[in-house]
Amino acid sequence: IARQNIKEKQDQANIEQQGIHTIEPLWCHCRCKFIYYRKSHTPNTSSIRQQGSTLFVAKYPITVAQFRRFIDEFGGAYDTTKPYWTKQGALWLQENGYPFPNGWDDPNLADNQPVRGVSWYEAVAFCEWLTQKLQLLDQGKVIRLPTEYEWERAARWSEKTMEYKQWEEPDHLFLAASKEVSPTSLFPPPVGCFPDGASPCGALDMAGG
Repeated sequence: IARQNIKEKQDQANIEQQGIHTIEPLWCHCRCKFIYYRKSHTPNTSSIRQQGSTLFVAKYPITVAQFRRFIDEFGGAYDTTKPYWTKQGALWLQENGYPFPNGWDDPNLADNQPVRGVSWYEAVAFCEWLTQKLQLLDQGKVIRLPTEYEWERAARWSEKTMEYKQWEEPDHLFLAASKEVSPTSLFPPPVGCFPDGASPCGALDMAGG
């Protein structure tokens, strides 16, 4: 019975999802007391703290369909000559020889699954590409990866209670993906299948996808 209910929730989520195939994600507003950001795209660079600002996080994890738009624009493989790649990212790709995310050529990938096998450098390049694609710089906006503080804020902070939501063991199977939900699956379920596990700001799959 439990598995049947899960399947029904997944089917319903697939029907109701919006923004998983479009180039621009759906956004959830997250109020932050401080915003932390880096001037450099080099990992481990110290963060700069800025007084409270507006932060929007994607409602769903970036999907295979959305990431494919990035790769397909360059003929189906990464092009490190484009300005979206940092010098470190381009060097990393050359050393590892990845033309696309690890596992990207797996025929079992579905468009509405969260993209996987993506390194930090690849994620940064995607954010840079999407910022320019949506012409956000002209609006004084930028898409980037969240810092640890920002991710925690989006995942747990509640404006209603003005406190952080405590992580607890789920009391049922509908909060996040788990081995109980898909015991034999090697792939994550489609994004948005667990609306009961939404963060206080409305972002989905932050408890596990």
